[in-house]
Amino acid sequence: MAYKDKEKERANMKIYRAVHREELRTSNKRYREEHCEELRTKRKKYYDEHHEEMCDRSRKWRNEHLEKERANKLMHNHGITIEEYDKLLAAQNGICVICGLPPNSKKLSVDHNHETGKIRGLLCKSCNRALGLVYESVDILAKMINYLETRNE
Repeated sequence: MAYKDKEKERANMKIYRAVHREELRTSNKRYREEHCEELRTKRKKYYDEHHEEMCDRSRKWRNEHLEKERANKLMHNHGITIEEYDKLLAAQNGICVICGLPPNSKKLSVDHNHETGKIRGLLCKSCNRALGLVYESVDILAKMINYLETRNE
């Protein structure tokens, strides 16, 4: 069908729907009322039969999507691949460089020097936050250590 024929058909359908709006609305409503329970039953049956398959597909898509998103984030923020991240993680035995504990969350955070961009290691969220809260300042950390040593009674 040519483009002009399609345009003409669309225009005719638009006019038809405008003229017969109430009739179409009533017809659709009546159809839904008559077949609603039947449609609901069919949907439920389909859902019951295919639930596991749909969940598996959804889970698979989500995992693939999250993995791609993680790879893009690592590359964009730190210039490393997932393989390089995994090598760092293996070198650290899967634990935080500072506290030596495994992560509470799924992954360790990539710690880097904000001036040079050089990666220093992988940290748990608590240690990563702590460094951020003291502005990565050795002076502030020294004062904090001194405070704890002198006032820890």
